[in-house]
Amino acid sequence: TKMVVPGDFQGYYPRGAGIIGFQHTQGAYDREIYVLLVQDSKGYYSFPKGGAKFIQPKWKAQAGRWEGLYECALREFHEETGLDVNRLGIQKDDHIDDAKLGCRYFYADIDVSEAYPADPDKFYQWPWQWDITTEDVWDKNPVVRAAWYRVEDVLDRRYGVRLSGWRSDALRRAYNWAWYHNQAGGECYYRPPSNLETVS
Repeated sequence: TKMVVPGDFQGYYPRGAGIIGFQHTQGAYDREIYVLLVQDSKGYYSFPKGGAKFIQPKWKAQAGRWEGLYECALREFHEETGLDVNRLGIQKDDHIDDAKLGCRYFYADIDVSEAYPADPDKFYQWPWQWDITTEDVWDKNPVVRAAWYRVEDVLDRRYGVRLSGWRSDALRRAYNWAWYHNQAGGECYYRPPSNLETVS
């Protein structure tokens, strides 16, 4: 599933990447789907994302390189949420390109927190939000908080959570993807390696 949101960067290779991530829980009558959102220092909500960085070589004889989009998405996910990237289940071909920002969002299913006790999100505690301490210290508008929200609540703009128009549309499309893969059993996800430096 590939789509593009029109903008100044349309036709250009994305300059950054992020994750639209979901988690499935058993509700009173049916399985509910939650989306992971981050909030920046100005109070705006978004998905974990950021620009690709230049990786300096470890040795002078080596050449530096720019991050790949998938590698960038994993790094930004950890920096802006504090969560372990090994919780991500990603299909690389399922994404949406935001040409307004020049950013590619990968769709992902995220494992429940009980299997990762060191992670800050605790699905059995309310509220499901936490402060961010892993953000890049040089970021001019850093993410300060991350939280799980029911997709229906976000799309209905409940509890003061508001996404921009195109991000709401992206969430609807990604939600359809998450629902379909949840019904299919979720056996087709690609899991990232634990060592980010090995990702190409």
